[in-house]
Amino acid sequence: MKKKLHDRWELKVQPDGTVGECYFCGVSVKRGEDFAVMVVERVEPKGEPIHAVCHGACAERAKGL
Repeated sequence: MKKKLHDRWELKVQPDGTVGECYFCGVSVKRGEDFAVMVVERVEPKGEPIHAVCHGACAERAKGL
């Protein structure tokens, strides 16, 4: 069964180029660096989607957890 997502999120770049804190390590993520945007849709238990930015390297390390 396919499910359509209708969620929207706007990435806000601050004047210093940061886009937020890394979901995994907590260090600032800057535009122009290796970064990713995550959208996690909770299935069970149901809840609001999680939107976050992270360093690409942190996301790769997390895949092994």
